[in-house]
Amino acid sequence: MVSSNKIGILTLHRALNYGAVWQCYALKHACEAMGHTVETIDYNPYGHYTINGVLRHKPLVAYSYLMHMWHFNRFVDQYLNPTPHTESHEWIKANPPQDNIYIVGSDTVWSNAVAGNYLDSYLLDFAPSHVKRIAYAASTGGNPMELNDYQLGELNKFSAISIRERQSVSDVQKLTNIPVTDVCDPSLLLTKEEYEKEEKKPLWLPKHYIVYFDLAGDPFCADAVKQLSKQLKLPILNLAGKYMRWARYNYLAPTPEEWLYIIHHADFICTNSFHGVAFSIVFRRPFICCAAKKGGRSKTNGRVLNLLNQTHLQDRYVTETSQISKNAMGGGKIVDNEMFIASYKERSLEWLKNAIEQ
Repeated sequence: MVSSNKIGILTLHRALNYGAVWQCYALKHACEAMGHTVETIDYNPYGHYTINGVLRHKPLVAYSYLMHMWHFNRFVDQYLNPTPHTESHEWIKANPPQDNIYIVGSDTVWSNAVAGNYLDSYLLDFAPSHVKRIAYAASTGGNPMELNDYQLGELNKFSAISIRERQSVSDVQKLTNIPVTDVCDPSLLLTKEEYEKEEKKPLWLPKHYIVYFDLAGDPFCADAVKQLSKQLKLPILNLAGKYMRWARYNYLAPTPEEWLYIIHHADFICTNSFHGVAFSIVFRRPFICCAAKKGGRSKTNGRVLNLLNQTHLQDRYVTETSQISKNAMGGGKIVDNEMFIASYKERSLEWLKNAIEQ
């Protein structure tokens, strides 16, 4: 019989981002299903959004931010079992969570561009010597990790390392003798039935709609959803967080549970978001993933391409409007890919189980 461990998860759960909180929920849920006690390490060195900062925006944007802050803070408290909150690296080093295993991941916790000056923390340098360190689906953002000598030393204190993007495995492996492998994002570890228990229908929702979920502010994704709307004869439901006058419906700040329901019951999804793609796969919804073309966001395409390659859904990725008609008319249904999705999930769960128990 496997003994129960007390596990602390460190990730980017305080981002005002639906994928960020649901992937943390999923990893916590998966570890609990293995018989362990789990908490989320509520360390956020980036700091909270402040009311004064939010109110500097235009009214609709300020409303969206305020509602997101309310919904996401409530979600963390209700679902993620947070430790005492801190934004101080010095404080958490002096007061480390009382767990015997720390897991860092998923999301871009090992990206120099995202973690920046806080990368030491996401290498778990505050962990006491007796605490086992595991990286589950940590992402470098698709770029090689740049570590100083201190950070290299912290990386090599891990007992197990897995990376979300397969193309980053070799880059991380060059930095350590610890075997590095790729695993799926935590959001894919749970079944749609497990998510259904938590989703909540909004007070009002149209019967049929196409979801527009764009985190990049990319004109190509907007053009794509407009074209799809005409071809499929579906009204556009905007989940991008900013008001779009051309969308029939604008849901600026649904709760995380409502967001899940909206994705689950969409007729079609048009997105360039990694987790927009991930939850389209979880719920087996027809979708296309638009290549991000605007500015630095184009560097994030590797994340979704890795996910689509692993699940053999490469044909869902579009880079030109000429590809959209073919994908729309085909329905984008996930039919012949179940074995690849299941295999990806099972080997990832097996890796996580072994990393915790070894």
